[in-house]
Amino acid sequence: MTDTPVDLTKKPDKPKGLWRETFESLLRKPSAVAGMIILGSLLLIAIIAPLLATHPPNRVLLDVPEEGVSKRMDPCIHLFGCPKAGDELLNIKPDAAISMAALNSTGSLIMAVSGNTVEVWRTEDGSKLFSLPHEEPVRHAAWSANDQRILTASGEKLYVWDVNTREPLYILDHPGGATFVAWSRDGTRFASAGEQDVHFWLDCKQIAYSIACSGSSFGATTENKTFVDEGVAQLEEPWTSIQWDSNGTFLMIATGNKIQLWTSAGGVVYASKTIEHEAPVTSVRYNRESTRILSTSGNKLHIWRASSPYEELQVFEYDEPLASASWGEQTKEGNLRVLAMATSGNTLLVWDTRTGEQLDVVSAGDEPLRGAISPLATRYLGYSESTAYVWDADTNELLFSKDLDNGTIQNAVWQNTGGSIVVTGEQDIRVMKTSNFQYIMGTDGSLRDEYSRLIYATRVSLRVGFTSVTFAIILGTIAGAIAGYMGGWTDNIIMRIMDVMLAFPPLILAIAVVTILGPGLNNALIAISVVFIPAYARVVRSGVLSVKEQDYVMADRALGVSPMRILFRRILPNVMAPLIVQATLGIGTAILDAAALSFLGLGAQPPTAEWGYMLSEERNQLFTAPHLVFFPGLAIMITVLAFNLLGDGLRDALDPRLNR
Repeated sequence: MTDTPVDLTKKPDKPKGLWRETFESLLRKPSAVAGMIILGSLLLIAIIAPLLATHPPNRVLLDVPEEGVSKRMDPCIHLFGCPKAGDELLNIKPDAAISMAALNSTGSLIMAVSGNTVEVWRTEDGSKLFSLPHEEPVRHAAWSANDQRILTASGEKLYVWDVNTREPLYILDHPGGATFVAWSRDGTRFASAGEQDVHFWLDCKQIAYSIACSGSSFGATTENKTFVDEGVAQLEEPWTSIQWDSNGTFLMIATGNKIQLWTSAGGVVYASKTIEHEAPVTSVRYNRESTRILSTSGNKLHIWRASSPYEELQVFEYDEPLASASWGEQTKEGNLRVLAMATSGNTLLVWDTRTGEQLDVVSAGDEPLRGAISPLATRYLGYSESTAYVWDADTNELLFSKDLDNGTIQNAVWQNTGGSIVVTGEQDIRVMKTSNFQYIMGTDGSLRDEYSRLIYATRVSLRVGFTSVTFAIILGTIAGAIAGYMGGWTDNIIMRIMDVMLAFPPLILAIAVVTILGPGLNNALIAISVVFIPAYARVVRSGVLSVKEQDYVMADRALGVSPMRILFRRILPNVMAPLIVQATLGIGTAILDAAALSFLGLGAQPPTAEWGYMLSEERNQLFTAPHLVFFPGLAIMITVLAFNLLGDGLRDALDPRLNR
């Protein structure tokens, strides 16, 4: 047997470094690899948060502005069936042909008039709540301002219904019958209109001091003195439009070539102001505050002051006759823009009333259009007898058009949030979405995008974790190294202080520190750092006590190397392995403690996007909007789990006993 020759010229393999071996060992542990992947993803999310988020974290969506937003909306993802612009959200089909429909003030209920019946439906799910039967066909109906009453006109009778009992509270007489009824915004009055007569009715239970209520002529067929007919506005020509002002003081009536503002005083109804036009008035509207009046007459659109001296403020002209006036107000980045819309044939025209500039001209189809601006003035609605159209106000892009399969369109209006339109046909009522926005994780109670806040909160939570642990490591390492290397009374003093700090539960100690410093994210960061110092001091002290007795340290002492050089160049580098493991596990704990402090109101303060604060803000909505609690809680769990997996992997990789 011959020995295998040895090649003496071959260079021996270079030994692997500690950190290379550690990394290779980590790669052999699936749990550690999973932790590194998760942490890498979180760091990437924190870095590119502005690119991933759809909105700034503290931006209220109504200020963008975005239509169709409500508090604590459910998650909406188009890929998973969330409706887009033009999709039908609801289709209500009463038993008989529909003559009119009206939403209540919140948009949660819709009232449909069908023959002798008024039916009330829930817009959320299309369920029918109740019906109000009448002896004769119902001509018109209206909700009260607080949605607790419904006013209907049937034959020569007016009915005031209680929504809760479904019974008529009062039955009033309107000679000749009314074709239109309308409550004032304060709910103290209502008007009922025939062809050329308008009756004013006053609720004496709410305004008992009125002269009209002191008389004995009450219209309600009830023993209780309630509604009284204050008087009748006799018109020279049939009216074309009627609207109360925001205070319930003036009733604006358009008739012939003029607009009249009617009111009552001392039990007498009279026209306090008449605004003349050159041509018949085709439409008239108050703005939201009833400070301006918008009217169309001939080929002109007029804007009037709605108080004395009732002067004409602006006038816009077009080549063709105008109709269907509509206001719109948009606040974007603090700038208010007031829009005025009118229709001419199949065209919608929009002007900026502040600058006098004509902004948009959009057309569709061949039939005459009626139109309205969305509540936040981001979209335009136009509808003909057979088709409804919605345009984007910024780009003039047609978002969608919807043909009515059966019958003609009676009316189309915006829902209060602007996220959908209600189209009333002869056979059905359709609610169609107008927004293409999708909120992946819904919206919170302050109308902010939950997904964007969760993304930006990654930055805050990781910063708290890394920064607090870094400070704790620096201070704990200095304290532990000095205690372990110096020994004696220095060791006793430092470690007894650490023992006192360890005697307190970590979270209780952190709360105490924040209470002294005051609530806030930075103070919470300091408190967490203080709480973690003893743990790192003990780890470093233990390592220093072990390493300082090694031969290479004794040799440095014999050579006269300074104690500081020995400590920081010889001893500390050899005690870093357990410190790194402890730090990795500690970052997850720090994030958890920061979330706990924020949950208690001692950490991040509003409107900061931080996972613990997001949990605290919506903790009372656990059963009504569980997604607002689930997503921040899941983020905390995944982040802490990732650091724990990586810490366990590092501990196994750096422990030589586990690698034998």
